[in-house]
Amino acid sequence: MCTMCFAAVIEKRCGFSDPRVTIGGTDGPPVAATVREIGDAPDIVPPAPGVVIEVGDEFLGRLSIDDFDLVAVTLEAGQAYQIDLSGYGTTPLADTFLTVLDEGGNLLQFNDDAVGLYSQLIFVAPTTDTYYLSASGFDASQTGDYRLTIREAVIPTPAAASLDELAAFLTDGYWQSFGSSGRAFDTAASNIITYDLSGLTAAGRQLALWAMEAWEMVADIDFRVGPRLSADIVFDDTEPGAFANSTLSRGNILSARVNVGLDWLAAYGTGYDGYSFQTYVHEIGHALGLGHQGGYNVSASYEVDADFVNDSWSASVMSYFNQDVNTNDPSGYASLLTTMAADIVAIQNLYGAAAGGATAGNTVWGEGTTLTNFLGQFFADIFAGGREMADLALTLFDEGGRDTIRLTGDASDQVVTLLSEGRSSVMGGAGNLFIARGTVIENFEAGRGDDSVTGNGAGNALWGNTGDDTLSGGGGNDRLYGGDGQDRLTGDAGRDRLSGLAGADDLRGGLGNDILSGAGGADRLDGGAGSDRLGGGAGADVFVYTAGRDVITDFADGVDRITIEADLIGPGADWADLRALARAEADRIVFDFGGADVLVVIGVNRVAALQGDILLV
Repeated sequence: MCTMCFAAVIEKRCGFSDPRVTIGGTDGPPVAATVREIGDAPDIVPPAPGVVIEVGDEFLGRLSIDDFDLVAVTLEAGQAYQIDLSGYGTTPLADTFLTVLDEGGNLLQFNDDAVGLYSQLIFVAPTTDTYYLSASGFDASQTGDYRLTIREAVIPTPAAASLDELAAFLTDGYWQSFGSSGRAFDTAASNIITYDLSGLTAAGRQLALWAMEAWEMVADIDFRVGPRLSADIVFDDTEPGAFANSTLSRGNILSARVNVGLDWLAAYGTGYDGYSFQTYVHEIGHALGLGHQGGYNVSASYEVDADFVNDSWSASVMSYFNQDVNTNDPSGYASLLTTMAADIVAIQNLYGAAAGGATAGNTVWGEGTTLTNFLGQFFADIFAGGREMADLALTLFDEGGRDTIRLTGDASDQVVTLLSEGRSSVMGGAGNLFIARGTVIENFEAGRGDDSVTGNGAGNALWGNTGDDTLSGGGGNDRLYGGDGQDRLTGDAGRDRLSGLAGADDLRGGLGNDILSGAGGADRLDGGAGSDRLGGGAGADVFVYTAGRDVITDFADGVDRITIEADLIGPGADWADLRALARAEADRIVFDFGGADVLVVIGVNRVAALQGDILLV
């Protein structure tokens, strides 16, 4: 979230910076050459560079009131450079502000306070070109001598972090990076946090209310209106940009202020599916005690500033890096509709999990949603045709009950996992649906594309609906329904019920005692291990027997086929060997392979009738 900032009990609004910085003032490695200001360095990008230094040099200058200096330097594409601006000499500039401009005078990067009140940044040159380093004070009244240096830098490769590590950085690591400590409102006696919205426009008030609902969905927090002079969180839009700050006492947040300016709403919209909404969620996260997902503030570059390789919007609304900026994120670009997995773990570590909230009981996510908050309104709009979802991402946290994701109107090819912490692609998006840790979604209803859906350890009910779908139940006693199309259904572990319904389907029971029903179409049914019941229904079906006590309930002689694992009989087994293991009963043939391996074929009572229908493999 570039240009968002956070500060706590400090004079300047955006006072935090990169905690990895260790060089400032007059310290640092030897310089190649010293260039001194003669007269006054230019304060606009000139037709030809006025003051020029080389990488490795230092520039010593002086600022008067309303002054700033531009220093030109040629940089190589792809190379990282560390640039430092600090006070110098007997009358040092006390509070520096450093910016990098291109040859057209366009702002590329800036830094205020990195080492105390001195500036430092890591800049990666996008092209081989001349760039301008602008030295100034934090405000126009600043005067004094300064030292500007630039040298090549090596950027460390960020580490991949677990979900717990990401959450711990949000609650503690970020603050510790700046010599502070974690913080939160004290909700031991009551989970009520009061707020005041009187400083906002109607659009701003609505965004703030929606954003508070997003946090209430996941944490044991109850936001309630309070008086402006004593509210825990006061919202304003009087200043440009977006930021939050807090007043603290021994790790407790006494009060917080959130400002999202009218300029922000004008630029990023006022809907629950836009960047202004995401900004409100982000800034309320700060007000509740969360830091950024990395040691940065105000502005950041993923290549330079990421502490974790998986620092992105896919993990946290507190991240500055969208899914495209983080080149290691497999998801496509998408704004956030909710808090994300790391945020949920972090905020629950501070306040506990939501209880008795919006997702208590049996929740429907998607079409026909049971949610009555902003997310319910969003789903209603989506399936009424008023909004697309390919450029939006969300994480589902659910308290309990038997829950359903219903996306039957989706025409895209869904790739879905119901596993906790899983990432799915739905509604035309790429990796835009996540399941929060500890959340169990039992049912999934797919759409009109060729969908792939994998269940979890619960007893899932999965519907493929239209299209050629692949459904896998995972653990638990599952029910899988293929729908129209040529579907592949796999029960995996548990006692599963598989129904191909229409189309030529491939049904595989897996482990456990399963019931397979092909229904219409030429189906393939393989019970796998366990005692299974296989019904092909209409059409020329193929039944596969490998082990266990299986029953084929509706074999049609001369229409259906059976393949049998020859190793059950012995090397070189043929029809005669198989016939020797068979006995005819009133309406069935029973093949007894010994032990627990028995195949019962209902629908035929003469062994000889099966000779042309069985294949030993």
